[in-house]
Parts: sequence; structure tokens; C-alpha cells
Amino acid sequence: MHQAARHGDLHVLRVFARQLRHAARGASLPGVELRPLDEEEIVAWRHDPELDLHEGMVREGYRRGYRCLGALHGAALVGYVWFAYGFAPHVDGIWVKVPPRVVYRFKAFVRASYRGRGIAPALYDAADPLIAKPGLDTVVDCIALQNQPSIAATLRSGSRPLGALGYWRVGSRLLSFHSPAVRRLGLRFYLATN
Repeated sequence: MHQAARHGDLHVLRVFARQLRHAARGASLPGVELRPLDEEEIVAWRHDPELDLHEGMVREGYRRGYRCLGALHGAALVGYVWFAYGFAPHVDGIWVKVPPRVVYRFKAFVRASYRGRGIAPALYDAADPLIAKPGLDTVVDCIALQNQPSIAATLRSGSRPLGALGYWRVGSRLLSFHSPAVRRLGLRFYLATN
């Protein structure tokens, strides 16, 4: 397995979960506004290479019913996070199947010059009223084992480790595995077919 990981074929992620709250706890970030972003607003930032926002991905996300919450400092977008219901993209044609009672948090980003200020955990918390829907009770996210800053941010937001989820892509096949708690939750990776 270590040989496969060195060649980039094996991917293991930690899965974190927390109860969905229907009201934000009210994190305060002086000078930073946390609010939902509409499709045209976020598409307008697509030309900023640091933000990694591609117009096709943004438009497809809104078409699928995803929600995006942004952190703005003045007129500048300094961070954002996406939330999905049902299905969400991962990378390279790999998708995540999201269980019915779960909201999936993904593609969280904070500009390098704003990191360490608590923006990511504040975004995660402020999003709860925006993403809450009847029947939903859990927010989950998957983070690569080596991404310690993102793991710290999700823990600060109240999430707790649930287990692990991983996959090994071999050509057009995807071999995935899940720890017992993740399996019981129903979160799965799969390879999209055209």
C-alpha cells in the first residue's frame, strides 16, 4: 500500500462529522463578512487564479443545488466553502455519494494571506442556517491525511473524527474502502461514468 501511495494511486481521507445546528453560534471576525454567494457573484471572481473557481464548476454546482458561503473583506473574496446534498465531485471523475440525512462540506478555501485567523471554522459554523433542510442532521467532510491545517479548522468548528475513507484508482476501476462508522453512515466514493 505504501508503494501505491507514493505513486499517487492510493488516497486516504479522514472523515469528520458533527450535528447540524439550525442556528449559527455567531463567530465574530472583525472586518470580515460571512454570507451566501449567488452564482453570478461567485462567477465574477473566476479570473483570480488563487481562488481556483472555474466557471463551469460553479455553474454546475448551482444547477445541482449546491450552496456556497463566502468570507469577504471589503470587496475581496478571501474564503469560501461549498455544501452538497446527494452527490458531490471529488477529483478526476471521482464523486462522493452523500447519504440522505447528511450535508457534505467540500472545496473549502481561505487565501494564504488570511489563513490562521479562524475564517474557515467561522464559515463552517455560519453556514448551518443556510444549508439546513428538513430531515438533515449531520455535516460531514473528508480531508486528506496530510492536510493538518484543514483538519485543525474542522475540529475547531465542532466536528469530530468519524473514521476513514479511501480509494485506489486502477485504470477505469475504482477500489474504495471505508472504516466501519463511515460505512454505517453511507458515505461512498464512486467513479462517474459518462
